[in-house]
Amino acid sequence: MKVFMVYGNDYVQGYGQYINLYGIFTSKEEAEKARDRVLKAIVDGCTGEWDCPDAAWVEIEEIVTDMDCDIYLGGYAE
Repeated sequence: MKVFMVYGNDYVQGYGQYINLYGIFTSKEEAEKARDRVLKAIVDGCTGEWDCPDAAWVEIEEIVTDMDCDIYLGGYAE
């Protein structure tokens, strides 16, 4: 079985990233709707400072259930 994970960065006020999981869906269409809703909410919440909304991103990762995986979700380190 495949599921679709919606995740992304909603930290847009400077340097760094906050990677969040926004949902896991059994339908790619539902995952795409969620991605669009989340990205709109992030952009609507921007104040125009820094590089908002360019720093925001939301992606969909297709995952096969009941299997090991190693998926890099993102992050920031110095």
